[in-house]
Amino acid sequence: MISLKDHNDDSKSLTLKAELVLLLLRYTIKGLTVSDINKLVRNLTSSNYFSSLSRKTIKEYLYYLIEYDLICYDGTKHVFVINKSGISFLYIIAASIKKYSLDVKHMSIGFE
Repeated sequence: MISLKDHNDDSKSLTLKAELVLLLLRYTIKGLTVSDINKLVRNLTSSNYFSSLSRKTIKEYLYYLIEYDLICYDGTKHVFVINKSGISFLYIIAASIKKYSLDVKHMSIGFE
């Protein structure tokens, strides 16, 4: 199960920053390569958008997105690509944020 929650939720489930999850899902729509990851980290950290973001963090997030069947990795093309469930999830979260005027910067996504 995947749920959107407040950062202050103390549950034991895996929680990831919603803002970064949504960003990665958007990037994987066209395909995210390893070299794209390096550029993404440089761009986001230089703009202070995610000041402490590392390549390791991005890889961990991508791993969990694969584990929860939101994206897949195409080994022949060396690219991460969103799949149907990831597109559905992205749409549901974006619609919820808009409908309820949620601030994604203060939200986490819980995976169980």
